[in-house]
Amino acid sequence: ILGNINDERIEIPEDVTTMFREAHVYNKETCQTCWNKFYCSGGCHANAINFNNDIKKPYDLGCEMQKKRTECAIMIQAKLLTEGE
Repeated sequence: ILGNINDERIEIPEDVTTMFREAHVYNKETCQTCWNKFYCSGGCHANAINFNNDIKKPYDLGCEMQKKRTECAIMIQAKLLTEGE
């Protein structure tokens, strides 16, 4: 289903600015213990709302994909450094 933040199917706080301002890794329970939180910044807000109806609950598949991207990027950089490039 396509939609936007003003759809009736999700509950929207009175102040949307506050909702987004508070949607950071320190306020997202699953992010608080995640090693990747400062690389992904808590994930995509649109996916969180679309799949979980909660901007503070990150989309699980998106988290796993971002963790794998970060792991691969770190591995590539480590390989380049050890090979002297």
